[in-house]
Amino acid sequence: RKIDIYATPGSVFTFAGKVRYLDMSRGVLAIENRSDNKTYDIQFQPASAAYANVTVGEEISISAVFDGTTYKARTLTVAEAQKR
Repeated sequence: RKIDIYATPGSVFTFAGKVRYLDMSRGVLAIENRSDNKTYDIQFQPASAAYANVTVGEEISISAVFDGTTYKARTLTVAEAQKR
């Protein structure tokens, strides 16, 4: 048997790509990560102003901590905001 460990609790990851799913009531978004073409669910605080204008299909970069079960957002950057 072979066991691969990809993330340990407390590890910080940066995901960059398109938002594929957004649920403001649950505080969950799915991002299609450009580097590996996989989609990841990220939990976030819906009350945070940083997420108020995020929309499905938008390019974002998000830093998240893996807690052993889920990824929890720390910072968010919207690609359009970088161009302004």
